[in-house]
Amino acid sequence: MVVGLLGNKSPDSNRLTLVTPKSENDVRLQAKLGNQNPTGLPVGVVSSNLVSMILLVNRSRVLIRSTVQNGIMSLADSTADIIENEKKLLGAKNLTYDEYAEILDHKKLQGVESSYVYVVSPDGIMQYHPTKSKVGEPVENEVVKELVQQIEKGIHPASATTEYEFKGVVKYASYVVLDDNSIVVVSADEEDALAGITKITNVSGIILLGICVAAFIISVVFGRSIARPLKLSLIHISEPTRH
Repeated sequence: MVVGLLGNKSPDSNRLTLVTPKSENDVRLQAKLGNQNPTGLPVGVVSSNLVSMILLVNRSRVLIRSTVQNGIMSLADSTADIIENEKKLLGAKNLTYDEYAEILDHKKLQGVESSYVYVVSPDGIMQYHPTKSKVGEPVENEVVKELVQQIEKGIHPASATTEYEFKGVVKYASYVVLDDNSIVVVSADEEDALAGITKITNVSGIILLGICVAAFIISVVFGRSIARPLKLSLIHISEPTRH
């Protein structure tokens, strides 16, 4: 068998051609070893995993966000029922701050420390708030202000969950309007509510970065381990045969 390089220069001139001399059956066999990309497989696998991880994290974030908002709404509903029953038991149209505090002071969404409950009168004055200094002051929340305007027009707003920005902080809020038009609101900071998935996202990003670096190093080493013997073979084949 004769091994050599084809003399013609072409775009494939960097490829090695192995040629066997014609046999009795006049058959000519050619095998071309093209330039391969040994790093393609590791890089492809990492890219695929990266995309899957991003989609999974985003989906999880949406689900957790929905779960938190549903939890806030459930807390607002249950709190409204407690206040209504307390007013009936006491025969009072309004409760004192201490009476509100006794039933609302520790009300919050489990695992979300920024969550709390407050109560606003039909005319927009704070009746209860964990920060006692706010009691007796006009409500600052634009969402609640809009509810007060609707109540003044004779409209009884339906319970709902919304989100708004207050002093640069994104908040979730669920509200329930009582029979006497007082407004029960449960509020929570988005950043706090999504802290768990945010932490998972950050850790996942670090892990993926490490995988990418490791995959690159493995690809380089793997590529060189393949390229070196091919290069040596090419050098030996290129040398003229001495008799």
